[in-house]
Formats: sequence, C-alpha cells, structure tokens
Amino acid sequence: MSAQGEQSQVSGGLVALEKLLSVAIFAFVLFQMYMSTKVGVTPRGTPAREALQHTHIAVGLTVLLLLVPRLWLWVTLPRPPRPARVPAAADALARHCNLAFYLTLLGFCLTGPLFAWSEGHAVSWFGIVTLPELVAKSYRLSVTLGYLHSVIGFWILYLTGFTLLVAIWQAIRYRAPPWRLLPAFGWGR
Repeated sequence: MSAQGEQSQVSGGLVALEKLLSVAIFAFVLFQMYMSTKVGVTPRGTPAREALQHTHIAVGLTVLLLLVPRLWLWVTLPRPPRPARVPAAADALARHCNLAFYLTLLGFCLTGPLFAWSEGHAVSWFGIVTLPELVAKSYRLSVTLGYLHSVIGFWILYLTGFTLLVAIWQAIRYRAPPWRLLPAFGWGR
C-alpha cells in the first residue's frame, strides 16, 4: 500500500472517530441535561439527591474525556468542504456555532468539578477513579462557581436556539441540509 493510501486510511479512521465522539458527546449531554432537571427538584440532603449529584459529576467527567480528543480532532483534521450554494461567511457562521458549542461544553466540564469540590463533594468517575481536590470547600467559591456553572447552562440553551435558527435559515436561504450541524452528519455538498 502506498504512503498516500495509508494516510487516507488513517484520515478516514480519524474522521470516523470524530463522528463517534460527536455522537457520544451529544448523547451524554442530552442525558446530562435531563438529569439536571431532576437534581433541582430533588430535596437537598436526601440519598436520591446525592446519587443524582454523583452521577451528574461522573457523566460530566465522561463528557470531558470525550471532549478533549474531539477538540484535538477539530484542530488537526481538515474541515469538510463548504456546500456549493452556501457563501463562505454563512458557512463560517455555522462552523463557529459548532465550535462555540464544544467550547461551551468545555466550560461546563471545567466549572462542574470545581463547583463540586467547593461544595465539599468528591469528584469521582463512577466510583472507579476519584480526582484529588483542587479547590478547598468554600461557601463563597461555591456560590461563585455555582452561578458560573448555571450561566453556562443557560448560555448553552441560547446557543442551541441560535444554532437552530442558523440551520433553518441556511436551509431556507441556501438549501443547505440543516442536519449538517448535528453530529455524524455530512457537512453538505
């Protein structure tokens, strides 16, 4: 096999990995958002609330573990070509929406453990690996990080709405497939 053929095969494998990571991140984020609705309505100090919080932390760490290689692939792999009917600026906006989503998730995944430590929780990945405390328990820090984590949560909802509007507008205006902004779908032709 030629060097070019091997490089193409490796690149194809990395693209498949990129799609797999994107779908897994999407699924875990949907599950995480569902769980977030349950944490807020479960009484504090109950075993159910504690179980939800620890699962929430573990799923957040899982998203972080998937997100790091996904962002690395975002930087290293060549971007798919722009659909023919979509102007460069419109295509750049759609791509920036995707990148903003991943960077917002990174903010979520970094503030989550810091918030948990500041409240005195152990940050553990399903009880298998427990991360050492990077932040001491602190009420002030807990409030600050809690609000920051919540702001990111609201921001991701606004970003999702904006991204949907971009997808719908580009589908109407340029006949670009709106699902191209979803994980594992082709970017379009």
